[in-house]
Amino acid sequence: MLSKFGNRTAFAEMKDYLYEYLQILFDDFMKKMIIISLFAFLLLPMPALSWDGYTHKILWQTAIKDMDLSGCDKTIVNKILNTAPVLPDRNGDKRNHVCYSTYCPAMDKVNELLTKAKAEKNFCEKMFILGQASHYYADSKSPPHQKLVSNNCHTNFERDAGKYIKNNFTSSVNRKCRNPQDVLTFNRTDFENLVKGIRTEIIEKVI
Repeated sequence: MLSKFGNRTAFAEMKDYLYEYLQILFDDFMKKMIIISLFAFLLLPMPALSWDGYTHKILWQTAIKDMDLSGCDKTIVNKILNTAPVLPDRNGDKRNHVCYSTYCPAMDKVNELLTKAKAEKNFCEKMFILGQASHYYADSKSPPHQKLVSNNCHTNFERDAGKYIKNNFTSSVNRKCRNPQDVLTFNRTDFENLVKGIRTEIIEKVI
C-alpha cells in the first residue's frame, strides 16, 4: 500500500507523524520545566546580602556621631561615613553576611577586621576599617541572616526596615513569610540595640 508520498509506505509516514508529535510534546514539556525551574529558583532561600545601604549607613553614623573626626581629611571623612558601611556589599563578597547557630562567617569577618584595625596606626584608616566591620556585625543580627527564609521575604523585610527607619520609626516591621512560623520583626529597640552593639563590640574594642 502506497501513501500519497509515492513509494513511502503508510507505516513510514505514520512513524514520521508520530516523531513530529512526540517532538512537539517534548518541546512543550521542556518549556514548562524551564518555567517551573525558574519559578522554584526564585522561591529558594538565597543569601541576599544585607540590610539596605541606607540602614547600614545610618546605623554606623549613629554609632559614631559623638566621635571626633576633625583630624581626618574631608574626603576620608566621607569615606568613613558613607563608603565604609556599605563597602562589603560592593566588593563581591556574597557569602560572609550570615550568622546561623553553628556557622557565623559574618562574625568571623568582624573579628578579622577588628584585628586589622588594631594593627592600623592611623586613626582615620582605623575608623574606615571599623565602618566595614559594622556592616558584618549588623548583618549577623538581621533575622533573615540567622535562619533560612524565602528570598522574597528576606528582601521585603530588609526593604521594610529601611523604610521604617527613614520614616522616623513611625511603625514597626512585621513581615510574615510563606512559612507561618517565619515572622520577621524589627522595631526601634532593635535599631538601638544594633547601634549599641556596634559601639561596644566594634568601636570600644579598638578605640
